[in-house]
Amino acid sequence: MELNSAPKTEEPTVAKPLAKNISFLILIFTSFISSGSLSMFLFTQSWFVISELHFSAGLGFIFIASSIPRILLMLVGGVLADRIKKTSLILFSMLTEVLLVGTVLVCLLAGIHSIWIFVLAALFFGISDAIQIPARTSLLPALVHPSQLTRANSSYSLISQISMIAGAFSAGLLLKHVSYSFTLSIIGLSLLAASLLIPLISLPGRYAASEDSRADFWESLKEGFSYIRKSAFLKALLMFAIFINFFLTGPVTIGIPIIANKLFSGSAMAFSYLEGAFIIGMLAGSFIMGVWNLQKARGRFVTFCIGMQGIFYLFFSFSKTLFLLLFFISLMGLMISFVNTPLQALVQHKVDSNMLGRG
Repeated sequence: MELNSAPKTEEPTVAKPLAKNISFLILIFTSFISSGSLSMFLFTQSWFVISELHFSAGLGFIFIASSIPRILLMLVGGVLADRIKKTSLILFSMLTEVLLVGTVLVCLLAGIHSIWIFVLAALFFGISDAIQIPARTSLLPALVHPSQLTRANSSYSLISQISMIAGAFSAGLLLKHVSYSFTLSIIGLSLLAASLLIPLISLPGRYAASEDSRADFWESLKEGFSYIRKSAFLKALLMFAIFINFFLTGPVTIGIPIIANKLFSGSAMAFSYLEGAFIIGMLAGSFIMGVWNLQKARGRFVTFCIGMQGIFYLFFSFSKTLFLLLFFISLMGLMISFVNTPLQALVQHKVDSNMLGRG
């Protein structure tokens, strides 16, 4: 890993077309593989807990175990993204995820079927995400021109969501015809293949070694906390993230496999359809935002979409037929992309470039 005492993100002076930006294409290609693999793992994990362990409450434990590190350690991950080469952080995180999938696979092969295996895996996946997400978020502006940020974010989300659809359906088909162990093996190998492509990303700027990285780390961490305390925008964003995570995204994530199991006789394919409809809605939202390339009134637009998401969630909770469930969950996915894409571009524009990972 390469350390840098004064990280700077050099913005491209000329807007190279995204389709000709090799580093950007590598980033979204590896995202396609890794997002699809993670989608398969989450699907497999949730369905094992529901259908084999028969422990619906375990999904709540898993969600909490994965969410808390993401929220509490995201700032630490941001500081690391500012101090350490971002591609190295992403590579380390992805290899950690390969190890986690392998550990779960070994446990299942050994006949160790415990909810706590999945809870611990979720905890470490959350820690890995807390390191990887700030690195990916702050890497993207370094690879594209500022005028391309909204479109680049949309393209990145679009590719990730396509892979999530493919991952959910692939996992459903595999679990219908083969074993959990075989499915986990495919996931681990796919993640490993994606991780090997990360070093091919070419970063602009130079990363010089820090003379005292430990001191710089703690100083940067305190600086990050101070920056957030002084920023009304970032404090509001943090509260928003907690609310959305625990009161909208969380219940949907936990509820989909439970609904599939209760209403559709434990059908893994019904679970796939619901997951797929949710992600298709996100995919459509990302596509629309990419074409629209919204530049003004992002805050008001995001607020409106949050309200609509809550309304669609209410209708979803009272639906009993597969058609209505698919319809409303796809609209919820649409609203999530309508919220996430402009909000991400807003953060990248408002936060100082040298604080972007921490912000």
